[in-house]
Amino acid sequence: MDQILMYLNSNSSAIQALSSILTFLATIILAIITWRYVVLTRFIATTAGDELRMKQENKAAQERRLLMLVRSFNERIASLPCDEANREQIRKAVSWDNREIETMRVLVAGIPHLSGGNVSSLCDRLKWIKEQIDLVKLSNARIGFDWGLFSWNQWQKEIQQSTMDLLTMTLDITSEAGSHITENIPTR
Repeated sequence: MDQILMYLNSNSSAIQALSSILTFLATIILAIITWRYVVLTRFIATTAGDELRMKQENKAAQERRLLMLVRSFNERIASLPCDEANREQIRKAVSWDNREIETMRVLVAGIPHLSGGNVSSLCDRLKWIKEQIDLVKLSNARIGFDWGLFSWNQWQKEIQQSTMDLLTMTLDITSEAGSHITENIPTR
């Protein structure tokens, strides 16, 4: 034991120099590890920010697309006659296809603040209106359509309720999304 103490005393300068070198190397290694950690953390933060920005842009794009679709439905419904005196205008009406209705349903599902129940009943009404338009259009124009079979009360009710639902949806989309949604939407 005495020999170890004597050895340490006689070589204390060398031992201190060696421990200083080891401490210096450990500090450099820790600095490199810390630098790598900072770089990786910055990368993760940037990636997370980019992902959030992409999600927000995607949501805004969905809302813009839905708003354009809703406005399109609204314009077409507004062009439909609501009284028997103008019934032949139904033959000239610009209708829609079921894919547009399903697209609206899918877009609404991706936007949490919109009510799915109202959209489901709106889609059912739009399909019913489309069916009525198709029945009139498919009838022979020379023979004419049997308007006695046409339910004008239901037609008016479905058009009125669809118009209200589309207006409500427009307000829901624009109020929740803010002004960024309407910036790039063409209006008539």
